Amino acid sequence: MGDKNALEKYDPLRVVAGLAGGNEDVKSAAAENPGTAVAIIASVHTQGGASLPVLARALDNVLGLIQDRKARGLLDKHVTPEVQAEMVVVHGDLPSVIIQVADPEVIVAALESDAAQTQEVDRGHLVSVSFLIRAWARNAKDRNDWLALLEAEIGELILEDLLIAAVYFDAREDVDEISPDMWEEVGLDPMDAYERLDELLETDELPRFSELDVAVAGKRLRALRESFQQETSVEALRKLVEDIEI
Repeated sequence: MGDKNALEKYDPLRVVAGLAGGNEDVKSAAAENPGTAVAIIASVHTQGGASLPVLARALDNVLGLIQDRKARGLLDKHVTPEVQAEMVVVHGDLPSVIIQVADPEVIVAALESDAAQTQEVDRGHLVSVSFLIRAWARNAKDRNDWLALLEAEIGELILEDLLIAAVYFDAREDVDEISPDMWEEVGLDPMDAYERLDELLETDELPRFSELDVAVAGKRLRALRESFQQETSVEALRKLVEDIEI
């Protein structure tokens, strides 16, 4: 599979399965012509035949082969913003290259979609969004537009405040238990984050999470993660292509 159009010689489902499974030959061909790889993934999504988690993992593995700027260009050329958002959501709290390179509006749309699905759209009930943005922050904090992205609003609250609330809850709602590296690992400046947390506490504007809220959000995120892992397992990918004629 070394020539430029090698991917086009194979059944699209086999290409998607190979990309999702990290097949070295398929990845090598995709690295030579990532545009073709992304186009094939998009066509399989349109025509059906592979689950969204499989397509999302395949796309992640292609995007991981190329530079961020070029990756966003290929995403926008071949995959609609709506489908990009769906692929972000289906990862749950798992790391994703798509989250690193997609347009900020796609990330916000993904979070809004998750909030809508969980009916957590009013103040104080955006728990899953808070924990999602915290999970995503670990591999999206190096985006050039990360701080600008955190200014986006979800349910009349900005993402930065929801992120701060998630860190605060993890520290058992005790400011003294929050170390500087807890802020840094989610892409926040410690001094600025401490100051903003103090402001939110003083004005009583900090989102509050009940134990039940957290349990429900955690259950949803675990379900998304487990579903993604199951549908992209070696066995699942093998079943995807076992009926395709060689």
